[in-house]
Amino acid sequence: MIFLPQPSHRLIFFAALIAVFFVAFPSISVAKLAQLTQWSIEQFDDQIILFSSLAVVLCVVLCLSPIGKKTLGDGQPEFSFTTWLIMLFTTGMGSGLIFWGVAEPIFHFNHLPSIDYQGDQKDLALALTYFHWGIHAWSLYALAGLMMAWLAYVQKKTDASQCVFYRPSKSWLASYH
Repeated sequence: MIFLPQPSHRLIFFAALIAVFFVAFPSISVAKLAQLTQWSIEQFDDQIILFSSLAVVLCVVLCLSPIGKKTLGDGQPEFSFTTWLIMLFTTGMGSGLIFWGVAEPIFHFNHLPSIDYQGDQKDLALALTYFHWGIHAWSLYALAGLMMAWLAYVQKKTDASQCVFYRPSKSWLASYH
């Protein structure tokens, strides 16, 4: 078995190579990552907001359409909808707010984007935080979870988080009726 010819092996190899570089040279890595983040925000600021807003619309459409009534597994769910929603909310918000609850608004206040805003800068910092923790972020999480659930329960992949390394079959949607 040769290691690098398969695309999934090449991806894992290059990801590991980048991880080793980040561990070996942390100050350079953080500086370059900050530059890349700043460039991305400057280049794609409106597109990021548009994409996340489209994700909200897609989630609403999926929920209200007949597709939203379909179940992905074969049997009864392990948890009720209410229990699942509570677990999702508490794990996501609990872990994030403990770490970022105060730090993120203060960070945004100290590093405000260069936009023409006439109001109080504290309000802008809080608005950016609400955008990161609001329905836009949750819709992106929901779509990612839906993709992993579809791979696990419809495509019968053993570990949905590793499925991104597999090549899709020619009839990838054929198993979903």
